[in-house]
Amino acid sequence: MRLMAVYIALLFFVGACAANVPSWVQPGLVVTYESKAANVDVSGNYNSPGSTIVTMQVIGREENKVQLETTFGYPPSKSTSFCTEGLPCDWRFWVDPNDPLDSVVGMNGEKFKILGETPYSDAEGRNYNTIILSLNLPGQLDNRIYYEKESGLVISSILNYPYMHTTTTLKSIEFPSTTSKQN
Repeated sequence: MRLMAVYIALLFFVGACAANVPSWVQPGLVVTYESKAANVDVSGNYNSPGSTIVTMQVIGREENKVQLETTFGYPPSKSTSFCTEGLPCDWRFWVDPNDPLDSVVGMNGEKFKILGETPYSDAEGRNYNTIILSLNLPGQLDNRIYYEKESGLVISSILNYPYMHTTTTLKSIEFPSTTSKQN
């Protein structure tokens, strides 16, 4: 189960690399997501469902280089990583809203497309104005990222491989020295 939790968490954040890190990404920021996944057999049936909570705290920032401490899985495991402009980062939770197509790339540099703008409501009843980014590699993966249009905060991601489907959704965001923006 622990390996699956790590895999779920990594799938969501694969390939995101911001052209410019938004100004709200500052030390002390804590962002939490819930990731759910299930294996898919050759008949298209789902099995071995699982979920994990992924919490990322910004512990450092220098211009477009962000240091994250990430906690995930059961029992919780911590890791520290750096996200640098233009480079892949497994744990990035933002998109540059001014340059989204240079902000997010696939594992091998594949370009996402903008599918459009849509209202998005989550399970807690929060409403967002989102942009949908899509990367579709037939027979390999289909990835949709929903990010808040104004801020670039990733609200949700759907990542489907032929053998596994994942959905990751924002649970909360806490800004330094303030109360939670979203609960």
